[in-house]
Amino acid sequence: MFTLGGTNRTLMSPPVSDPAVRPPAFWPRAPFLRMLIPLLFGIGVAYGTSFAPLPGLGWAVALLGLLLAWLSPRSLPEGTSGQRIFLLCFILFFSLLGYWRTVNSWPPNTALHLSRQAVTLDTIGAIVTVEDSKISERNVRLTTRLGAWSTSTAAVEGRLLVYLPSSPAAEAVRVGDRLRLRGVVQSIDPPTNPFAFDAAAYYALQGVYHRLSVRGEENWESLGAGRRSPYVVAQSLRRQAEKTLQRYLKGDELAVASALILCKKDRLSSELRNTYADTGAMHVLAVSGLHVGIVGQFVFWLLALPLGRNRWTRLARLLLTLAAIWGFALLTGLAASVQRAALMFSLFYFGNSLFNRRSGGYNSLAFAAFILLIYQPLQLFTVSFQLSFSAVAGILFFQRRLAQLLYFRNGVLRYSWELSCVGIAAQLGTLPLTLYYFHQFPLYFLLSGIPVVIGATAGLSSGLLLLALAKLPMVGSLLGALLGGVIWLQNSFLVALQRLPGAVVDQIWVPLPQVVILYLLVAALGALLVYRHVRYLRLLIWLLIVLGGWRAVTRWQVHDQALFVVYDLYRETAVDYVRGKQAIAWSSLPAGSGSLAYATETWRAARGYDTTAVWALPEAEKRTPQSSLLRLNDKRLLILDRRVDPPAPPTGPIDYVLVRDNVWPSRLAQASGLAPERIILDGSNSPRTREAWREWAREQRVALHCTATEGAFVGSLK
Repeated sequence: MFTLGGTNRTLMSPPVSDPAVRPPAFWPRAPFLRMLIPLLFGIGVAYGTSFAPLPGLGWAVALLGLLLAWLSPRSLPEGTSGQRIFLLCFILFFSLLGYWRTVNSWPPNTALHLSRQAVTLDTIGAIVTVEDSKISERNVRLTTRLGAWSTSTAAVEGRLLVYLPSSPAAEAVRVGDRLRLRGVVQSIDPPTNPFAFDAAAYYALQGVYHRLSVRGEENWESLGAGRRSPYVVAQSLRRQAEKTLQRYLKGDELAVASALILCKKDRLSSELRNTYADTGAMHVLAVSGLHVGIVGQFVFWLLALPLGRNRWTRLARLLLTLAAIWGFALLTGLAASVQRAALMFSLFYFGNSLFNRRSGGYNSLAFAAFILLIYQPLQLFTVSFQLSFSAVAGILFFQRRLAQLLYFRNGVLRYSWELSCVGIAAQLGTLPLTLYYFHQFPLYFLLSGIPVVIGATAGLSSGLLLLALAKLPMVGSLLGALLGGVIWLQNSFLVALQRLPGAVVDQIWVPLPQVVILYLLVAALGALLVYRHVRYLRLLIWLLIVLGGWRAVTRWQVHDQALFVVYDLYRETAVDYVRGKQAIAWSSLPAGSGSLAYATETWRAARGYDTTAVWALPEAEKRTPQSSLLRLNDKRLLILDRRVDPPAPPTGPIDYVLVRDNVWPSRLAQASGLAPERIILDGSNSPRTREAWREWAREQRVALHCTATEGAFVGSLK
């Protein structure tokens, strides 16, 4: 039925002359890869130095560029000091270029940027232009470009996150509209709970540092549409396309079609998101490289036969493929991830046409990354950029080498195996990043890979045909039914797969040094596949031993931990009592609350413990003073609630007093004899209450921890 590589070779056999398994001698033919590596180094140094500008750096980059243009490595004898000087100048130039471009792309380094203005919590006015809109049940969130600022007579630049109260008028706001606003401006703060999603860092990479909350309909008005731009046209096309899909689809089918074709995920329910995430198919709902690649490769393949292979027809084929890619990008509203993927594939196809194809695509991929990072270096730190390029690099390097490990005589089996190898190769390229960012791994991704890719291809093709031919009544109905059927089958298959035992391994915590080791493991596996030498097998085994030993020591340390954690949740309370790998949690929120999971899950995964029980804080009528006093190992915790009287003075000291639900210091004074070592104020207390406790703590000389300003409290119980 199948053979190992179709020959009698073993894993340790010497490499053969097949280009697919020949050692990757692409370095001399990949000049952009040689440029990209020092550029990445320069961008990383700029990030590590907090984007500190250096005077005269632009002149230094220009002079080094002129020196490189004057020097020619071909005219210098090999191995001479001249070549070494050229190499040094080459590395220095692209490193400084990366640093200079990154520093100049960092918005706060601009003199007129909003972050340089004196921003207070006062109510101010602003005129903004809408760049993006997200509708939720409670509000409408807008990403806007600032046009005018009431507290400044000078010009102000920057982007602003705006929250409008939910209403028909707010939901009718379109991209490109200009708004006059009045509201309270606040900076976007880093997370107060450990390892929680860092919204401040996420929005900073997009140039957004402040948010403006509008209270009431009277505090904002629309000034009409601004000047038309490609982005405004793209959003209009997407709205029209969404109305077309709504005529033929409903429910989950409409939600998946909108995400698959239009990059609109606001209709997806949490259950549907979890189904796709747990089965390793979430990438289908995030329009990026896969979807753009399907469109580009389909058009590129379709035009191969009618256009032939001479120079002019190859050029026409390239231009038509690029037109199809960017037409699809317009249809998705020119979302940032789609723009990046479209530009990456455009440069990739252009590079393959321009450069020697014998480089196997590495130079084309490096060319795409180089141009993108020169244009916007901060893209390097976005998850989508990292996943897109690591997935394509993994496919380029591993796919053919893995496919040749097994040879099936049956054509269908052989094609299925090769398609599976695409998924395996992409997973090898992205696995360390996936574990680092998402802390889970779907075990059945191989089972879902082929059906999902086939379903995405069929759904995307039928969906695009539906949008193009919807005005033909019978054709539109037929294509709508076909699209709905394809998505229903895909959803049903993934739901069945999710119900299998052990579908996903979650709460995997991988720190950054272990990500480096994982990529070294991937590199060692690649070297083993290429060179088939026992030294790379030894390296692979040693790396596995190091990684396994590290994680074993970490797990052993977890058994010895004893912690008391008070999280920061707005108007709520959440507490963990941790002993080893188990914990008991108290919360004013139900166990399945999304807000509770958002605040606690990543910390629990990082510390390696599970909650054996989540106890709700009892209502006032079920509480007694004695139930508010808890013993945690050798420490004692008093929960102070305004609806429950404090207990009688206990024998022995009180280590912690947790103040919740706006209890005033006078309540603690009622329990004479209590002398706590530390007062902890959680997120259920108002700013006024927090200030009263600060004054009391200063007078009584008692340590105080406020989670709203200092972050979650983590205390050792040893």
